[in-house]
Amino acid sequence: MKKNKKQTIIQAWMFIPIILLVLALAFFVLFYYFHLSNTFTHGSRSTNKVSLTFDDGPAQETLNILKVLKENNVTATFFVVGQNIEKNPEIFKELVKSGNEIASHTYSHSHLNFKSPSEIMEEIEKTDELLARYNLTTNLFRTPEGHVSIFIWWGANKLGKKIILFDTISHDYSDPGKEEIINNVLSKVKNGSIIDFHDYAYWRGDTTQTADALKVIIPELKKKYEIVPVSELINPKKPLGFNFNFQ
Repeated sequence: MKKNKKQTIIQAWMFIPIILLVLALAFFVLFYYFHLSNTFTHGSRSTNKVSLTFDDGPAQETLNILKVLKENNVTATFFVVGQNIEKNPEIFKELVKSGNEIASHTYSHSHLNFKSPSEIMEEIEKTDELLARYNLTTNLFRTPEGHVSIFIWWGANKLGKKIILFDTISHDYSDPGKEEIINNVLSKVKNGSIIDFHDYAYWRGDTTQTADALKVIIPELKKKYEIVPVSELINPKKPLGFNFNFQ
């Protein structure tokens, strides 16, 4: 009798790892379902629309880029850093006046993977407060370097933000030269692409490489695509999560 009771206890304990594994799998399935429903790397592949996005400004290069956009009658989306708004208020005013879409790229551009949910939300909210001074609001948010984690997703989702990543990277931040920036974009772009550029990178200083490359890239894109702001690109009728992939 005692032996049977002992065997029953052992058998019961053997099921605990299985139960924990099932619970863990359920957690990750739920996380990725809700995570994907609020995260974009591109818009619909069935449309010929694409978006140009610019990270890390405002900075001097922002003005050069705005000039090229205006010359080509194109509206882009600028993911601004709160600290750079404070450093360059006059440039930011020009960006606001330009009519381009303005979205959040955190306050300090620090790595959110190493921050708590409350710290992540503070990074977002501080930039929202700065934007509010210019009568601006946004529900678009891009993480520094495109990092995403459960804490980042939770904080962004709690604040009603859509996480905007990208599927086409210009690599302009590494100063590769105008021709390589052009090739990096035109060789990878496809229907629904969100294209990632930078109007500032603290380690490269002021440069006109991105603006110079855009003088070639935009006319080439317009031969095949309609260039629209991100908010228009990511407005599909199907659940947003189906758009999360790097294909």
